[in-house]
Amino acid sequence: MTFRAPLVLAVSGQGSAGQYIVTLKPGVSIGATVSKHGIKTMYRYGGVLNGFAARLTSRKLAKLDKRGP
Repeated sequence: MTFRAPLVLAVSGQGSAGQYIVTLKPGVSIGATVSKHGIKTMYRYGGVLNGFAARLTSRKLAKLDKRGP
């Protein structure tokens, strides 16, 4: 069974256009993920959540949103 988290966008007028916080499943490597997709991170998180912040094009965002098992 696969559980998918929804893609949540900031309320219009809030947030920063093109900047996202990407959360990964526990155990998924941030380094491998950003390397695979050619992403330069702004921040990397590993305490409360496994993920990173980055400026993403709509194309890279769509590729990351194709979550699998």
